[in-house]
Amino acid sequence: MDLNLRDIRAFIAVAQAGSFTRAAVRLHLSQPALTVQIRRLEETLGARLFDRNSRSVALTPVGRDLLRARSNRAGNATRPGPLNPGAHRSRSNL
Repeated sequence: MDLNLRDIRAFIAVAQAGSFTRAAVRLHLSQPALTVQIRRLEETLGARLFDRNSRSVALTPVGRDLLRARSNRAGNATRPGPLNPGAHRSRSNL
């Protein structure tokens, strides 16, 4: 699985905005470019992340799970661990 930060940011922007057009504006992308990026992410994952129609975009159950997982992961960024061993240090310890 080849997920990158750009794909995750695009996914989160669409999920938060509830619209490809509004998310594209936030990301300074064209709407078609963002749509292609999300489609490629869905192909990489082998699952649809959004239910789309002409008026709205809603997360699928897989999309909700991914958003929850990304949110949990972001919350762990300040906790010490193998990928962030110095997170527990205060500024005076640096």
